[in-house]
Amino acid sequence: MSRSVIRLKKPFENASSQYIDGSTDMRIGCKLQITHQDGYRPKSALIAALAMPVGATAWTSNQVDTILNYNYGWDIADRVSLGGSTGTWWTKSEGDQYTVMHQSAVVGLGITEQLGCYLEWFGLFFDGSVDARPNHYLNTGLTYLITNDFQVDWRIGSGLTESADDFFTGVGFAIRK
Repeated sequence: MSRSVIRLKKPFENASSQYIDGSTDMRIGCKLQITHQDGYRPKSALIAALAMPVGATAWTSNQVDTILNYNYGWDIADRVSLGGSTGTWWTKSEGDQYTVMHQSAVVGLGITEQLGCYLEWFGLFFDGSVDARPNHYLNTGLTYLITNDFQVDWRIGSGLTESADDFFTGVGFAIRK
């Protein structure tokens, strides 16, 4: 599960300069491992999730959204990893149904056995939405493995393009079963 805590949105052209904050919809899902790393073949997993409409009025789709995500990565050195994510979700905004495709690239570093950090670029690409401009972001964060089966994370990031949110931060957790 992952839940953003606050997002600050750039004002639309000719709109007031006020910012909109609040939580996004909560995501609940499962992750299924597909492959293990073998040479150049990455370890990979498929994530299926639902976004539950519990976010702030400005950030919720007011419906249950479906999300599919393919994650892949390589351990390239002791405590250093390289990975990516390719996926899509189906949602709506202001009554219009549309699809969001996303792509990311991430470098991870294990600081200790329990504490890790990462740097990530990701892009959101819209099909069928009123504003179909791509959004590009850069974010970093920390992960902390509390037990072998329970991890918490914190992230902070910024938009790189005019149409992207200026700033976001969030917290989340993962349970392995």
